[in-house]
Amino acid sequence: MSEVKLIIWDWFKTLSPHHLYESLRQNNPAAYELIQQYFVDHQEELLAWHQGKLGYTSLHAKFAEITGIDAAEFDKSLNSITPKDMVDSEVMGYVNDFAGKGIAQVIASDNYDIWDEFFLPQYASELTIFTGFHSPTDFRIMTLDQHAEFLKSIAASYQIDLSKTILIDDNSELTSLFSKLGGRVINHTDRQDLLSQLKNLA
Repeated sequence: MSEVKLIIWDWFKTLSPHHLYESLRQNNPAAYELIQQYFVDHQEELLAWHQGKLGYTSLHAKFAEITGIDAAEFDKSLNSITPKDMVDSEVMGYVNDFAGKGIAQVIASDNYDIWDEFFLPQYASELTIFTGFHSPTDFRIMTLDQHAEFLKSIAASYQIDLSKTILIDDNSELTSLFSKLGGRVINHTDRQDLLSQLKNLA
């Protein structure tokens, strides 16, 4: 843990074990799979969402067409998990430990406009220990290279060198790019791997 000044946390599959549209995944898995397949078949719309050219309201209207579910139900699904349950309590235990050591910690989410409009307002009360929240939506992120540069800019905004910054993320391509920029990384494959690496870090 020597010389660590900043930790950049990924949200989905790192701090939070839940999926987007979690209640839909649990209660209507067939509809959830239709949504997943929609993005596989319409990569251009996923890219437009990345770039901020397409908002969640337009996507929910499309989801309604292909599933027969009212678009408002997708909004409700985004609010289906209570703030306390949305984060992994064991992982948050390490967040608290690191904070106690004076390490700044931020969340960098790639959940686009959904993060800003749904997740952050709903879960902010459970995330006060974090110094900041950052989303690439406003930067019109299109590629992993740009995303890595976005993460680099986060460290720069706190005036912290990348050599003293750790990115914790399940995306191996992104962590590799961040490492090449000079940052330190924890790339994990699943929850148990993450907890094991956090234990070693602590």
